[in-house]
Amino acid sequence: MRVQITRHGGLAGIPLSLDTDTTNFDDDTAEQLEKTLQELVTNPDAQPLPPHPDAFEYDIVLPDRNRTAHIGESEVPRQLQPLVQELKKHGTPGSPRR
Repeated sequence: MRVQITRHGGLAGIPLSLDTDTTNFDDDTAEQLEKTLQELVTNPDAQPLPPHPDAFEYDIVLPDRNRTAHIGESEVPRQLQPLVQELKKHGTPGSPRR
């Protein structure tokens, strides 16, 4: 599953973007990521928590499924931590190229 993730906010306010695929993770992690991402983008009724000053926010796009989610740092499910870690390691500063 192709995933585009962008982190905004924080003290510096510099976006960090990554375009990746769940096949880049081990099979168990990829399966959990896909399940969690699908649940996240298909639950638009979830009430986001109010933003915290200087907290990160994430835009998650599944381009092949035409689905998007916007979540705050405190709302990121534990199952998405491998994706967030990948963003921190391999993300590109700036807004994503689409």
